[in-house]
Amino acid sequence: MTYKGFLKWANDRACDGRWGLDVAMVSSQMATLLYSVPWFRRKKLWQEMQGDKFVEQVVIPINIKYQITDNYR
Repeated sequence: MTYKGFLKWANDRACDGRWGLDVAMVSSQMATLLYSVPWFRRKKLWQEMQGDKFVEQVVIPINIKYQITDNYR
């Protein structure tokens, strides 16, 4: 996932409320850092923040969790 994909995911989760307080705090901090640098430096910052590890450890499990619960509704 790119930093643009992460920012879209974070905005979508903020709108639907499908995350816990800890994930919300970390995601908003990461988004704030990404928005604070010029657009041409965001990709490098995303790599330095190890954004791919965050995606593997947080984003994918949350997406799977809510995909499963949506199927039971």
